[in-house]
Amino acid sequence: MNEIFLEKSETKVSSVIRLVDDYSECDPIGKVDVSLKDIEKRPIKNISLYYVFIDLLKGIYQIQVKSDYYFDEYLNIFIDGDVFKLGNLHEIKLKPNFSYPFPNGATVIRGTVCDVSRKILSGASIKVIVKGGNGNEISNFETETSENGEFLFYFNTSQIKDFITKNNSNKGIKFEIQRNNQTIVEKEDLISKTLVIRCDGTYYAIS
Repeated sequence: MNEIFLEKSETKVSSVIRLVDDYSECDPIGKVDVSLKDIEKRPIKNISLYYVFIDLLKGIYQIQVKSDYYFDEYLNIFIDGDVFKLGNLHEIKLKPNFSYPFPNGATVIRGTVCDVSRKILSGASIKVIVKGGNGNEISNFETETSENGEFLFYFNTSQIKDFITKNNSNKGIKFEIQRNNQTIVEKEDLISKTLVIRCDGTYYAIS
């Protein structure tokens, strides 16, 4: 009888990626694609929704995440040796984009910024400052307008609870929106309400 020898092969885990929806703090929704920039090797998605890259050589890699409802995310990682290390377990929070289906009752601030001639302003700095009833600043968030002049702020459950805890109440919480360090909009008691801001030059309509 001829003997049959089976070749033993081993794979090693190089990096593990966990994706989290930054608004819901749950698993992402819609189509999500995780890949390595300029490298065809694809990750393995396990039943726990982790993306696992295997058998990567020592070096620096860029992970890119593209999806339907979130802004693109990029993360540089370093793979060192053949042994998986806890430092190669990464969590990436995906930030909702303008097509994200926010639920009814969400606290969302979005709009478009134009100059006085109604020209769209891309790359304009926008800041939201959250103040308590006593006027003290609780938190602040910054972003820039997109190439279409749009901006988007959203506040997840943990942030809302944090605002209430710091203010000791869900009343008297003010959202102050600034551009170029100048307050352009003030609105109180936005918790669990949807706010849309349409910006046209120096005129801002809140609905």
